[in-house]
Amino acid sequence: MSREKMRKRVIVAGLDGASPELLEKLVAEGELPTFAGLMRDGVYCRLRSTIPPHSGPAWTAFATGRNPGKTGVASFQKLKENSYSQKIIVSKDICAESIWQTATKCGLKCGVMNVPMTHPPSKINGYMVSGLNISERRYYPESLLDEARKIERLKIELPVSTNIWDYCYRQDLIRDIRNLNMFIELENRSMSDLSVIVLEILDRIQHRYWHWSDPVHPAHRDPEVKEVDPIRDAYKIADGFISRICELLSPGDLLIVLSDHGMRGCSKIFFMNKYLEREGLLGFKDGSDFSMGSDRKQLLRNESIIDGVDWDRTTAFMVNEDLMTSAGIRVNLKGREPSGIVGQSDYDDVLDRIGNALRSVEDPESGGRIIESVHRRGDIYHGDHQSLLPDLVVTSSYRLSPDVLTDKITAFVSPPESESKLTPERLTAHHSDYGIFIAAGMGAGGELSRAEIIDVAPTILAALGIPVPADMDGKVLGMFQD
Repeated sequence: MSREKMRKRVIVAGLDGASPELLEKLVAEGELPTFAGLMRDGVYCRLRSTIPPHSGPAWTAFATGRNPGKTGVASFQKLKENSYSQKIIVSKDICAESIWQTATKCGLKCGVMNVPMTHPPSKINGYMVSGLNISERRYYPESLLDEARKIERLKIELPVSTNIWDYCYRQDLIRDIRNLNMFIELENRSMSDLSVIVLEILDRIQHRYWHWSDPVHPAHRDPEVKEVDPIRDAYKIADGFISRICELLSPGDLLIVLSDHGMRGCSKIFFMNKYLEREGLLGFKDGSDFSMGSDRKQLLRNESIIDGVDWDRTTAFMVNEDLMTSAGIRVNLKGREPSGIVGQSDYDDVLDRIGNALRSVEDPESGGRIIESVHRRGDIYHGDHQSLLPDLVVTSSYRLSPDVLTDKITAFVSPPESESKLTPERLTAHHSDYGIFIAAGMGAGGELSRAEIIDVAPTILAALGIPVPADMDGKVLGMFQD
């Protein structure tokens, strides 16, 4: 299908963490009119995320159409070369081309706003405001910084319903609104052929307030304690965001709304490195007293606390420190790690031992299984950059923590009573395997029985009339009816 027939423009709105279960429920209840109209007039299905369903690899898979074995991204971090310390992954570390880079090579104009894993911004034919707002160096061209400062000076009135939110989440909402305001201003000024924006408030609010809305969560609040539902309110705000983006559309344009993963409740923590220590797989120096975890501030300084590990007595360790539904296990392999002790001939046996042990580990309080799945990287990924990824990928309904400052391997998630006590371990939801996918316009319609996040990139390129690169793993979704 030619680009002329399919028209000229694709707008993509990413909603980090939008859950299909909640979206469908709230649409059915009449709370989300914009979503309801798009789902009725276009095509909707649940979107399979990456393994693990983590924002780092998932948004990278969206942007490239390739699996983590080709992008080299399985988390927000990776090990530094010849080191046990970790660094945050930046855009130049991604081992595959994004759709906006491909479109730029084809002479198309692109606008990219707040997409994770894009810092520092790439030089594209258009503009980019990178995700991970850690410095003023997130703007391309640099002249956009003046535009951003003007927008930041504008007063933003938040809905009264958000008054109950913690201050930091109200600031997250303000940041989303400012990003959206800038995106709309730039697109109204000079329309892009491909426009992409990611908004983060749904992910943030669900992590924090899930137990307010989930009656089966052990920390559920009694209904009389609250008169508002932060999660419902956040979805209604997101519906308004999408309504504003729809105003940018002309007849024949394609709008795609998607999320990188869904959300589910989380009530317990599993201390992975503590478990590995208990199994004799991880050793510590005498007298050490530390945590291998890193808080957000440390992560942004590209630091990781690894002092105290006795690497001569360590067979394997948890490498990613995001305190989410998944963990990466790295074997302390000779010739690869700085102080590796596991020989190549023992590598497979070590993976089998760890995998079998994790699959059978039981919660000492409930007696239930803790781990949902354990995958060797070669079983779920393919490509030339698997060496950058963990040897084992572990998923669980528990929050998986690298911390070792505990005598137990499990603990209950205890929501904070105040923002001052807010830490990742206290968040009551984490990621699930399926996000959302909505497409409207450009003849999109019918039913999709199955879609994966790696399918979105080739579908966008096809809609723009750009040949799909042969090494993309995703497939063009069969949703165009004319």
